[in-house]
Amino acid sequence: MNRPPALRAVIADDHTLVRTGFQLIGLRNGLAAHGSEPTTGPTPTGGYRITARIPWRTP
Repeated sequence: MNRPPALRAVIADDHTLVRTGFQLIGLRNGLAAHGSEPTTGPTPTGGYRITARIPWRTP
């Protein structure tokens, strides 16, 4: 499968941040607006990780 160029971003925390959930919703919506396919989930140490593949578009 030949996929177009993309930026891969990984955002993780170490579970010390206060979470309300709204940041994740906003981040997911923003990434989806740009054609991204974010995945989210807990880390083995109790933190949280978001991984996104953001399509790279050239003019």
